Amino acid sequence: MSLEEKINECDELYAKEDYEGLLAKSEEILEEFPDNPNAMGYKGFALYAFGRDSEALEILKKGVGLYPDNHYLKSNLALVYYAMGEYETSLKLCDEGLEIKDFDALFTTKFKCLVKLGRIDEAIDFDEAYGEHLALPVIFLEEDMRSHEIDYYGRILERNPDDSEAIEKMEFLKNNVGK
Repeated sequence: MSLEEKINECDELYAKEDYEGLLAKSEEILEEFPDNPNAMGYKGFALYAFGRDSEALEILKKGVGLYPDNHYLKSNLALVYYAMGEYETSLKLCDEGLEIKDFDALFTTKFKCLVKLGRIDEAIDFDEAYGEHLALPVIFLEEDMRSHEIDYYGRILERNPDDSEAIEKMEFLKNNVGK
């Protein structure tokens, strides 16, 4: 089986969320190609998925060191730092990764870091600058930060008072805060 076929198999395992199989396949690839960035990224993500953050950190730091322009490796490393509560480091990696490529996982992790760091206005500005990916309302909901979600929709309505979705969400939130 060629390297490309093995990487394609990793793609499929990742898509199926078969992280046990993904870990095994990425380790198999790394035995033959120890510095393959795709396999390093997949192994790091699989380890992260299993909560093995220190092992994930090790392989992903190596990968970013070898391939500093790889947005995917930076994204996975940012996830691990986020999981470890190192939000500033994660945020820095997100910014570096976004300079390389717009990548949804980097956007989401950056939003989460900004929220965890209490930098809500910056998170809202970032969301607006990138075309309202609508990650913030979900993150505010996950973090039980409804007042920030209300502020978010308020800013949307300032720009577009007729935004029916924002009006509906705002009414719902105002009627359900604290319940």
